[in-house]
Amino acid sequence: MNLIFIFLFLFGLSRTFAWDPYPDCSDVSIDQFQWVAKDAFTVHFHSPPSVGCTRHGSQAGVEIISDYNFGSIYNIWSEREWVNGYNENNIQNCGRTGCPNCEHEYQGQQDYLWSGYIDRSKFPPSGSNITLNAKVYQKCWYDGQTHCGDCSLNLQIPSPPS
Repeated sequence: MNLIFIFLFLFGLSRTFAWDPYPDCSDVSIDQFQWVAKDAFTVHFHSPPSVGCTRHGSQAGVEIISDYNFGSIYNIWSEREWVNGYNENNIQNCGRTGCPNCEHEYQGQQDYLWSGYIDRSKFPPSGSNITLNAKVYQKCWYDGQTHCGDCSLNLQIPSPPS
């Protein structure tokens, strides 16, 4: 009996989110990166603007980031993390008829700046090329489960200064 309960519980959790490949990632990017110190950086994410109330909502900007790393060198985080002021309680609740109150929903920034720190000792010498990777989720909406479009992004950057 306990095994059945555990299975049903885990199955229910797996249906909480639905990750859909975003049909066109050309308007989603990491468009700026800067080392602000030898162990600190900023990343500027750009994503689609709000397009008004649609079947799947109108919220703008990056809502979730996962698989955020400098390749195999350094992991910032791997799990999905809500960002840009979004959380599971303020994404649009869209049913089969659309999002009835979308003009009153929270709006994140279309352009989102994230700052972070690293352990410099894990990186190659200054001037080496490394890759910043991130999977970003946007246009999230809720209809029994959370749906988001996702885009995998990467950017070639120099390793941090010494």
